[in-house]
Amino acid sequence: SFFRAPSQKFKVLAIPDILALGKLYEHYFLKNETVINFARSRVSIGFSCTISEIQNTGQS
Repeated sequence: SFFRAPSQKFKVLAIPDILALGKLYEHYFLKNETVINFARSRVSIGFSCTISEIQNTGQS
């Protein structure tokens, strides 16, 4: 029973670490997703501007 105590203690300590890691990962992922969405919106805006420029030069 003496040898079991540390492993039980370790399990109790490991659970909050896993939860903290999950929160950290979630935070990083959400932050990363925001950056990706921002980049996508920038690309789509740039792309639509280029198309309108091409259409304008084609008409003139």
